[in-house]
Amino acid sequence: MRMPMGRRVFFLIIFLIALLVSIPMRFGLGFLGFDDQGLTAREARGSIWSGLLLDARYGDAGLGHLDAGLGFFPLFAGRARVSIESHLVAGQDMQGLRAALTIAGSEAGLDDATVSVAAGQLLAPLPVSLLNLEDVSVHFANGLCQDASGLVRAELGGSMGDVIAARTLVGNAQCAEDALLLPLASDGGMERLDVRIGADGNYVADLSVRAEDDSARERLTRAGFQPGPNGYAMRVQGSF
Repeated sequence: MRMPMGRRVFFLIIFLIALLVSIPMRFGLGFLGFDDQGLTAREARGSIWSGLLLDARYGDAGLGHLDAGLGFFPLFAGRARVSIESHLVAGQDMQGLRAALTIAGSEAGLDDATVSVAAGQLLAPLPVSLLNLEDVSVHFANGLCQDASGLVRAELGGSMGDVIAARTLVGNAQCAEDALLLPLASDGGMERLDVRIGADGNYVADLSVRAEDDSARERLTRAGFQPGPNGYAMRVQGSF
């Protein structure tokens, strides 16, 4: 006795749904191309729709443990969007990460990222202790920055408080010369930090300080700053 066509179609649909629901997180991220973009983890648990990434990394940047899940509806627009949220772990360089990673053809991006990044080692010897991102989004296509937005704050620290008066530099993310640019400045404009980040994760950070007296200029010179058109400047380069 043959099974009615309607029942066979029903069972086929149930089978396909079960197959989709059970796609492992690691396989799904690899299939969608997120590992090619630099997202890796020591261990992946759960399904692609709702899982956990242990000791996740994006390039060389440690992200800690992440809750992760693929959005269903963006797939209909040809876009893979994985929402991520970090677990709070004491001593971790990135705290409070909430964002979404997206891939659509040759385009890859970061959407609505909010995170605090301990920048002491990342930008050393610049006296920058913390970078705070609020709803930052950036998209790259074929290695070129296409659009960027969101608020960024840099907290200054270190032993130069008597020379660098500003404690906070603020600016909005934007694209400049095919890279992501974070142009941050103090209220008075005496201090400025420009951070440029390429699609490959390489970054260049330039901090410039306008000194008002010989004592400040001498301190800046001893700290490694060089005189330039925008005051005394120092540059660091690295890669995430």
